Amino acid sequence: MKKLDKECQSWKSRFDNCNKGLVEMVNDKSIKEKEFDLVLVKNQKLENLCRALQEERRSSSVKVQEAGSALQSTEKETPQEDVRDVQEEVQKQEVQKQEVQKQEVQKQEVQKQEVQKQEVQKREVQKQEVQKQEVQKREVQKQEAESLPAETLLSKERNKLKAEQSRLQEIFLISHTIPTETDSQSQELPEEEEEEAGLREEEGHKKEEEGQVQRDLEMQSVD
Repeated sequence: MKKLDKECQSWKSRFDNCNKGLVEMVNDKSIKEKEFDLVLVKNQKLENLCRALQEERRSSSVKVQEAGSALQSTEKETPQEDVRDVQEEVQKQEVQKQEVQKQEVQKQEVQKQEVQKQEVQKREVQKQEVQKQEVQKREVQKQEAESLPAETLLSKERNKLKAEQSRLQEIFLISHTIPTETDSQSQELPEEEEEEAGLREEEGHKKEEEGQVQRDLEMQSVD
């Protein structure tokens, strides 16, 4: 019963953590959708401004062309002062248009900076959320490790010892069965092979004796 209670508590904690994570994800999704809608609205406004500027530019270019043609036609009739007045007016209009364009460019830059700031803030918020999730996971793992009973660890160690004992018994049985088979095969060997084996043993003893004699001589020379 104690084990079941501990398992139930661990599963409840996991379930609660999962629910918290899902709620946070849903909230983040709603916030991001709202921000996306705002960005779309801003883009539409900028497009409308660009189109209006293009139309004004076209109309102003047409007016300048008409004014230039009118000047060319009236140069012969009008005096030089009138021509200068017209040129000054045209220059003033161009200066005003340039100022308007500069102001619009500045507005666009300010909007871009605001969008960049919002993106940076979003990234920081996401990083903080990821860090919080990692901390929560570590805490859950620690709680699970602490909640594990000592009996489970003992049972695992016992199972390991039993497996090792079974392996050792198998090795012992194999080592006893192999020499019996070799003895049965050795009885079937012919006498010639036995004689050759005896000669080899004698040669080995002789070589060992010669090596010992050489070692004794070397020790005496050293003394």
